[in-house]
Amino acid sequence: MIQDKLRLTPPQNARIMGENGRQIDRFLYHRALSDAARHQIYAEAESALLFRYDDRLNNGSGVWQGEFWGKWMLSAVLAAEYTRSQELTEFIRNAALRVAATANADGYIGSYHNPDIMLENKSAEVWSEGCNWSVWCRKYTMWGLLEAYRLTGEKAALDAARGMADHLMASLNKQNLTLGQTGCVVGFASCSILKPVLLLYQYTNLPRYLAFAREICDAWEQDPATPPSILYHALRGEPVHTWYPHPQQWAKAYEMTSCLEGIAEMYRVTGEEKYLRTVVTLWDLLRKYEKNALRSVGFIDKFNRGAHRVNVMSEPCDAFHWCRLSLALLRITGEAKYAAEYADTFYNAVMASTNPEGTWGPCRMRSSYRHIFAWEQSEFYMNHCCVNNLPRAFVDTACYAVMQNMSGSEIYVHLYDAGQYHLEDAQGNPICVTIRGHFLDTGKATVAVDVSGNNPVNVRLLFPQWGPGTKVMRNGAALSGAIPGQYLDAQADARSVTEFAFDFDMNPRLVVAPVAGESLPAGELQALMEDPEVLETGEKFVHFGAEHEIPEKAAYSTPRYSVFWGPLLLARDIRLGCTQEELFGDPEFPEGGTCEIVPEGKRPGFHHIYRVTITDRQNHSKTLRMCDFSSAGQTYDPETSAFSIYL
Repeated sequence: MIQDKLRLTPPQNARIMGENGRQIDRFLYHRALSDAARHQIYAEAESALLFRYDDRLNNGSGVWQGEFWGKWMLSAVLAAEYTRSQELTEFIRNAALRVAATANADGYIGSYHNPDIMLENKSAEVWSEGCNWSVWCRKYTMWGLLEAYRLTGEKAALDAARGMADHLMASLNKQNLTLGQTGCVVGFASCSILKPVLLLYQYTNLPRYLAFAREICDAWEQDPATPPSILYHALRGEPVHTWYPHPQQWAKAYEMTSCLEGIAEMYRVTGEEKYLRTVVTLWDLLRKYEKNALRSVGFIDKFNRGAHRVNVMSEPCDAFHWCRLSLALLRITGEAKYAAEYADTFYNAVMASTNPEGTWGPCRMRSSYRHIFAWEQSEFYMNHCCVNNLPRAFVDTACYAVMQNMSGSEIYVHLYDAGQYHLEDAQGNPICVTIRGHFLDTGKATVAVDVSGNNPVNVRLLFPQWGPGTKVMRNGAALSGAIPGQYLDAQADARSVTEFAFDFDMNPRLVVAPVAGESLPAGELQALMEDPEVLETGEKFVHFGAEHEIPEKAAYSTPRYSVFWGPLLLARDIRLGCTQEELFGDPEFPEGGTCEIVPEGKRPGFHHIYRVTITDRQNHSKTLRMCDFSSAGQTYDPETSAFSIYL
């Protein structure tokens, strides 16, 4: 095993407070801790494994009811740790035992009545009607069992996960199939089981699981003619959208990013440098070509030049897993760029993935007009792919906010939301990190590091890339040497409290979108906006049926400006006094304008409100009210949810 450079704060020792913390607490309560979460939401998810109905749907190809139990369990385990809920922990123990008891004699646990059905129906006229999600669902069930085992130590959960893996390997062998041939979207869905297989290997030390993981990775390196060949293309530095024709049909962002997280784990387990090089190279390429205007990645859940598009649609799961991939690389390498990327996605795309009540959220986020509220999925009504994933993303963020190196001699501070984190130094002495202030409103925060031991502790403060003029004081004395986007090195004194006071350069700024639009000739940019492949799928103006129609007036055909306040992407919202004509009409602000922003606090339905004044080169000014992107359009009411991130 390769030792990571950094370690997460355990969930039970981390706490995000302030506005974002309250939103996280609401969501964890409604989705994991409440009576409704355990006795209604959970019960629906468990029913998929009790009644095995998936492959009787979708004309026999199957759907994905079976993913929900595992996703709920992954989130609930972290929620139990984060909230220190013994009641939820005991519920998880009993739930894992019930699901383990559903195993066939050969070890199979799943939502498909016939476990041998694993192939995509390629004769289906519509892609979605031919998909097979059997192995994908098993992945989440197996992973959920492993997390329940980690939390409770219940060996029956580990044994059930072993039985599932053994049955899958035997079934593939019996049918003379490779894992990449199963499922759909060029095997991404099935092969994303790589990460839990490697976790199973680490829990059991049984060589057959590592051998299975190696088979998955070897197939991605050996045959470039057979999609997706992740290692082959990555090791040659090729952007994903260039690997094969028609990326909108195969380059599934969520599933592929899950596979990359598995490859990162393969590096941890084997120490083979090619696996790390694959993930590092692809992360850089995805950051360049796929980081979209919402601060998520991809375009309609595909890696298809998301960074070059004005009209953006993004799945929350893409944002969550982009954060998870960045976090994996941060832990392995300790490099600040991964920490900065995580924060950028969290403050914008992740926080936009929940409604204000903390009960549900969108299945697609847009740059303008209306988000798409998560709909009925796989004939379930209380569970949803993105909604079930979000609690895990929230607790991950709390654990990432403050981290340490493996020896405990260094502290890494990544987020400046109010919060508290309980750590230990290299000798096992307590350290308490307390963050105070409301920097998203005031631009100020204080990080207090209380060291009880006899040795000072190094503190590495992530210096914001978006605020190059930020000032940091240590116990009243200015710190120098900061580089935007890197760590600022400092020290916390022994047996005392050391305070680091931040006066952030919130740096109001106008950013052109597409993010990478300036690198494209005008004709190529226009062709991309009118991509016939996208238009044929109906996903530019219409998506998921007529009730989600995007009128042509709300789709932009030229680059536009977005406004940022510190890390926050801002948006105009019809609830703040603008009309749809103002939202979607001709650009109001010419190139070269300047921006001034004044926070105006909060109001019902919004986390943050700002008064924004734009001044053009002729000194003409216009003032408007904007909100944080995570608040925009969150009514899901056709009359009140129109918004735009563009001027």
